[in-house]
Amino acid sequence: MVIMLNDFIKNICKNESLEVLNDYGTSAQSSLSKWSHREDSCRPLKLKDCKDFAFHTGYEKNPWWSFTFEDAVELKYVVINNRKKMPFSTINKNISVVTTNFFEVKKTLYSGSCHFGSLPDSLPLILRIDSLIKTNKVEVILQDINYLHLGPICFLGRMRQGERGSREKINLYSLRTDGFGERLKGLLNIMALANHISANFYFSWGQISKGARKFHSIAPPEKVFSQDFINSHVVDKKKSQLKLVSLNEVGKKAGADGFDEDKIREVSISGGFNGVLVAQNLLSNQIKNIKMDSRTYKEIFSNIAWSTELEKAKKEAQAVAVNHSPVAIHLRAGDIVYGFYRYMDRYLGKVIPLHDAVHLLETSKKNNKDVIIFGQDVQLCDFLSKKYGALYSKNLKSESFNEEQSALFDMVLMSRCDKIYAGASGFAVLAGWISGKKVEKEEMDLVSEDDILKILEKLNLLRGEEISSLQISFSLSYLLHKKWNLISEGLRLEIISLCSAIDDENPYYKLVLAAVLYKSEKIELADEAVKSLMKQNKYGLRWFASTVHPDGTTTLLNWIGFYKEAELKSDYAKVVVAYHHWLFCGIEERKTQKDDLVFLEVESFVKEKVFKDLKL
Repeated sequence: MVIMLNDFIKNICKNESLEVLNDYGTSAQSSLSKWSHREDSCRPLKLKDCKDFAFHTGYEKNPWWSFTFEDAVELKYVVINNRKKMPFSTINKNISVVTTNFFEVKKTLYSGSCHFGSLPDSLPLILRIDSLIKTNKVEVILQDINYLHLGPICFLGRMRQGERGSREKINLYSLRTDGFGERLKGLLNIMALANHISANFYFSWGQISKGARKFHSIAPPEKVFSQDFINSHVVDKKKSQLKLVSLNEVGKKAGADGFDEDKIREVSISGGFNGVLVAQNLLSNQIKNIKMDSRTYKEIFSNIAWSTELEKAKKEAQAVAVNHSPVAIHLRAGDIVYGFYRYMDRYLGKVIPLHDAVHLLETSKKNNKDVIIFGQDVQLCDFLSKKYGALYSKNLKSESFNEEQSALFDMVLMSRCDKIYAGASGFAVLAGWISGKKVEKEEMDLVSEDDILKILEKLNLLRGEEISSLQISFSLSYLLHKKWNLISEGLRLEIISLCSAIDDENPYYKLVLAAVLYKSEKIELADEAVKSLMKQNKYGLRWFASTVHPDGTTTLLNWIGFYKEAELKSDYAKVVVAYHHWLFCGIEERKTQKDDLVFLEVESFVKEKVFKDLKL
């Protein structure tokens, strides 16, 4: 038996580049019996010939034998030989083989009543594992009241030599403070990378800013995750409290070689850092050559330990009957259409504008495609679903669901759709990750100003429907920015004037309106728009000039050219340019050139014009 078993194992290892993992862990069993030997639980791992059985438990309910690896391994095969002698071998046919993976989630590999044998006389039970998640433990459990007695047991897989308990683990962190989707993307990234290199992973789940709470579903961690998951992985720390190196920085240091666990270890632990900060974008965009199977995110997502309430929402979404491969249309709105982020053009790409949503629905209906609409703008989604015969996810879920349950339900159901149409929203992107589908943003094919005029007609008709006027103004603004070169100067002015009339509290529209008016030589009207901006206390000219985005730009920077062209014709245009220099371009100058006469002249001019002449 020994020769045949060893040959069998050698062939598998050779053909699939695997190794025997029996020496890298500890075994245990539920009990001993009068037939047990010294170190009874270790005997099946030695792969030596035994006359009958390798170990023997006592008589009990669900006796078990287990093996816990020193570190998480990539397990590919479990080979279990039965007891040799009849009729005792038949007792062991009702067994279950259960693994516990890297994320402490149990998975039943086998549970049945198949009568398996023992080499060389008959075939053992051979289980092949097709999982991307590393395994920590394997349990063999008898589903009966009896003895458990088996022959040699073998584990085949991969385990890096350097991982065997000899090195300190790397700590990976995701410390997001934004919306639900972006936070979960960060969490999936650290879980995927931790599984890949057997690292520790930690994430924060603090409250979102007051201004954003209206539009984002961020509940306390205990409402989202299981308590065990929180205890193991949630940290109440900020970036400033930890000395972290970003994965992007590690990637830069790795250079062309790309992903290398030793490089991550060298830069993080050896560099005196507490850990590695992982962003929410794809891991492959943060470090080169990292190999992730297309199923990675899907399987990682299934290993998040949700709270009881969210697990219920997840299962309900998985149980929804979806027919004819429906397409998902995610109509994000929130703070970009209704909140503070509509005061800039930075996040337009996260939203499907109304005119593109209508186009998608018309096209899907024409092609007899079922559509499920997802979105928090109930008024808009209800209107569109009824008008175009689409389903609205809100009507497919339990009415008792809270915001977090509703969000997870939508995410899981969206991932089951054949196609996902959405902007660059973290929520929809995550649904794409866990389904292995690319999120698409199908925009209308607009090639001339006539095409723009047709859309304006459609949007004008929609103004009389039961949808928010801010959806109209956002769609108009989107058109203006994305199709600027197709639109004549006169139509640009018409569009931005309409935006400003619909959303008259929006200072950004006044900023753009003034720029377009200056370009059209309507100086007095432009000056009036600038004056109104200066009177804004919170989101006014100073805010547009001084608020620097992560990419180093400001909202005013995109439009400053229009104001510079008008400087000779308008003191107010000069004020805007001076603000730009003083609050943006002058940031470094104020630090290093405080005595520079030119800078002092600009500062004096701004103060005089803004606070004295204009009496503000």
